Amino acid sequence: MPKTPDVSKIKAIFFDLDGTLTDYEASVDYAMTRLWEMLKGDCPLCLDAFLRAQWEFMAEMEDKEARGEVPRSFLKDRRTRNEEFLNRIGPRLIEHFDDVGELYTRYREEGVALYPSTSDVLGELSRRFALGVITEGDGPNQRMQLEKAGIARFFAHLVISDELRLHKPDAALFRKACEMARVQPQQAALVGDRIDWDIAPAKGIGMLTVLSRQQKHYRVNQTFDVRPDFAITGVKQLLEIFCS
Repeated sequence: MPKTPDVSKIKAIFFDLDGTLTDYEASVDYAMTRLWEMLKGDCPLCLDAFLRAQWEFMAEMEDKEARGEVPRSFLKDRRTRNEEFLNRIGPRLIEHFDDVGELYTRYREEGVALYPSTSDVLGELSRRFALGVITEGDGPNQRMQLEKAGIARFFAHLVISDELRLHKPDAALFRKACEMARVQPQQAALVGDRIDWDIAPAKGIGMLTVLSRQQKHYRVNQTFDVRPDFAITGVKQLLEIFCS
């Protein structure tokens, strides 16, 4: 029988944001649905097919980025990325938009939502642990998500990749988080939804790791080259891990 990881030394818990606290899939589907509504008269795909194609495109681009075939800046540039996607779907679809990236960003903001019970769980954890966020993205967008979702108040430490010019899966990002919280990596836990960007680098420096498996199609088939200490399918399970 595998030994149950010891959580008694944990003093700080860090969270990934998109897909771990906020429902990344729901906000992306909301944004892409709004875009589809603006071009559906010329789009060869029905809404369901359009959304599936978008997720397939994202998976392809992320795999290419991992192999060094496209720069990470392509994935982060919402205008360029969505223009490339629309050009694949049909000719002249991009002509429906002056700036598809700006519209996509606006709709992503409108669609921000928490997974069920997230706020209650964070409130309980914050009474026992220092909480922080380690997220890949730019400061204004990630801080906006936290404020819009009503959970910014729970986090004493925000580690945002663009602000530090460090990017996942660089372990330096996770070491910086521990330094900010004044804890050793062995006294910190990381909750994230990606093996490659979250679990592997955190575990590599000695943090306890929890894999969040709440999404339905984004990264659901990721392989376990590095195994997390725990895996959850709902935020409430964190209370069983850290507070029981």
